[in-house]
Amino acid sequence: MDRYQKITASVLVAAGLIGLTGCGGGGASRGKYTQEHLSAARVKLDIMKSATEYDMARQSFLAGDLDKALERIERSLSLNPEVTKSNVLHGRILNEMGEVDQSIAAFTRAVTLDASNVEAQYYMGIVYERIVNREKAAEHFIKAHELDPTDPQYLIAAVEQLMDMGQIERAQSFIESTGDRFQHNGGVRQTLGHLAMIRGEHSLAVEMFNQARLLTPDDKGIIEDLASAQIATGQVAAAESNLAKLLSDKDYATRRDLQHTRARALVELNRLVEARTAYLELTKGSQGSSDTEAWVALGSVAMALNDQLRIRECAQRVVALLPDRPEGYLYRAAWFRSQTNPEPALRWLDMAQQRGGDQIVIHQMRAIVLKQLGRDAEARQEILSAARADPTNPRLRELAQSLGSYANVPVND
Repeated sequence: MDRYQKITASVLVAAGLIGLTGCGGGGASRGKYTQEHLSAARVKLDIMKSATEYDMARQSFLAGDLDKALERIERSLSLNPEVTKSNVLHGRILNEMGEVDQSIAAFTRAVTLDASNVEAQYYMGIVYERIVNREKAAEHFIKAHELDPTDPQYLIAAVEQLMDMGQIERAQSFIESTGDRFQHNGGVRQTLGHLAMIRGEHSLAVEMFNQARLLTPDDKGIIEDLASAQIATGQVAAAESNLAKLLSDKDYATRRDLQHTRARALVELNRLVEARTAYLELTKGSQGSSDTEAWVALGSVAMALNDQLRIRECAQRVVALLPDRPEGYLYRAAWFRSQTNPEPALRWLDMAQQRGGDQIVIHQMRAIVLKQLGRDAEARQEILSAARADPTNPRLRELAQSLGSYANVPVND
């Protein structure tokens, strides 16, 4: 035995991987025997090192240090490339780093090594979902569920992918095939709610989301889904309450889509002062300055509250942001209507009409302005024009009554 073999043998003995008998002399047969044991011991040592590197790679991955995780897992695979879980972790790391093709290759190696590895199938589905290959994603999610039918995450992933593919009936049948196995799982109840929403069964969706919330009370996503279903069923007050709870959470406080939905709910509930506050928040900052929906809605609320300061501000912003839309011109007309000389309002109403504004509103506002100017005959003509445009509209009778002497303008009931 040469010096290198003796040193290696000593290390391996210390590691407990070979016995002392492997270090002695004894001719060719003993040397061959020793060499075989040294080779076997090195394999065992490589396996141990590979396992250690895998554990360290996994810890780095969970800590978010992807570069170190990749270095560790590649070292692990260089020592022992035939480990399925190592190839799976390799694929997950590469996927997180945006290396989609390499990630698929890693998962493919894992599946080749062990087609029954549920994680390999599931994460392969995740990658295909990322690149919007829904058919492949569904195939792997379904396989993962078949391999482990007790884990609801695989079922949910498969069903949601089928929903994204538009295969609603198949998705429904797939989830129903599990029977009562997941009847107390919040995620499955939530998925049933999504299916109900797609089918237009909003009341059933509310029921499913309520059940899901009871089963998983800390899941804010379920509350968001519930609020959407409640709005769809006209349960606006309940929806607004849930949206307010979500927006009080720091993780949801900056969600502009939820802020918009809540503001619209406040308008529908006729809580206009609160709605104005909500829209004022939405029009703040760099995002708010260009949020056309918020400015248009704020102007409408300001009109309802007769808030002339906000009406003027919204008129300026909406005309600048949306010069081809009628709302800004209507707001400008409404502001001029409140001034000592309301005549410029007529010009702004003409511009709103040219841009397709609500004809009834325009006729109504023009009639009021004309009456302010003492042009009663023209005001009467505006009411008649509005009546011809929409003879069944009850707002026209209200308009006629608001103009006093024109209360008997004929409007079809």
